[in-house]
Amino acid sequence: MIDFTQAVWVPSAPTDGHRRVCARHHAATRLTVLTTGDQEGSARLCVNAAIGYADENTDVTARALLNGAIRRASQALSRRQQVAAAVAITIHRQQAHIAHLGDAQAWHLHRSRLTRLTTPHTVETAMHRKQQPLPVSASIYSTMLNRGLGSREDQPEYQEPLPLHTGDWLLLCGGEVTQRLNPLQLHEALASGRGPDAMCTHLAEQAVHSGDPSTIVLSAIQIGIPRPARGR
Repeated sequence: MIDFTQAVWVPSAPTDGHRRVCARHHAATRLTVLTTGDQEGSARLCVNAAIGYADENTDVTARALLNGAIRRASQALSRRQQVAAAVAITIHRQQAHIAHLGDAQAWHLHRSRLTRLTTPHTVETAMHRKQQPLPVSASIYSTMLNRGLGSREDQPEYQEPLPLHTGDWLLLCGGEVTQRLNPLQLHEALASGRGPDAMCTHLAEQAVHSGDPSTIVLSAIQIGIPRPARGR
């Protein structure tokens, strides 16, 4: 079994500034879910719904776990008539299984190579895929979601299972993070030798200095030494 440590950084109420919280408050051991939305209450609602599904379904496959968790979260949000992005990950048999919606992203650092694992579900990305020209004033299309929690288009996109190795990092973040920080800054933070908590704080502070911090949310997972089997 692969061992890992993780941290989540989320904004608190605007009047309280920001705080770091332990990932265990937002994610079950079997499932890490990150959602982005205009209101923290909506994000917590989605995460709690997804984790509730994981707690109720302990024997499903990794893909069924991701699908069910995201579906449950989407149903919870649709009642509020809101839309949000999400990325979910479960680690099983030394592999990461990832699903996402909207512009929430997953990044993987293996040795010195940083790879973005997800492609944003935005109007801009869809137009690029169809080779359609973008209007001159098309900046809004880069943040306009064409798939997301709570919308009619809430089918998640799944990545191929990703083999994990000791020393690897997985970073989950909302699109607002990569709008403010470039891949070089992400790489430098992940390769800095910081632990997950300190690394999330460092990236969050950088993003805060680059713009409105109200929606920044991060989750970092560091792959460690395999745990010894019980009884040995």
